[in-house]
Amino acid sequence: MKLKIFALLFGIILLFLNSSMAIILNNPPETVPITPQDTHVVEEKLVKFTWNFYDIDNDTQNAYWIIIADNGALKNPIINTIKTTPKEEVYFNIGKDNTYYWMVQTYDGKDWGKWSSIQTFALYTSQIIQPIAENKCEDGTLYNECNNDFKYC
Repeated sequence: MKLKIFALLFGIILLFLNSSMAIILNNPPETVPITPQDTHVVEEKLVKFTWNFYDIDNDTQNAYWIIIADNGALKNPIINTIKTTPKEEVYFNIGKDNTYYWMVQTYDGKDWGKWSSIQTFALYTSQIIQPIAENKCEDGTLYNECNNDFKYC
């Protein structure tokens, strides 16, 4: 009888210990966007996106998920891609001049981290030839001889 009570009490104690002990097996990674820098102007259509991956468990980045959109709510993104790679950079040909918003999330092989903060940048690739002196464009033509107010490259 005493053995049964002891076994019952021991089982209850083990059950209590197992339910009250929280064991953290993995800490999700943290992702900090680097480039394009927030609120900066980018002058090339092929835009380089970089971020830093931090993991206090010293896990490595196994994948990333990046979203790029032309609206702050990131609705209907122009890019929404997940790649399995340890690289902390990617290049995208964005397209037309506009203001864009992006965020990135990383995976350490066990958990996805939280989304990074949303960054914004302006893509401005149109180069305008401005008058240099005496109403002349860089190519030597008189500025007032141009068909438009501006002459584009």
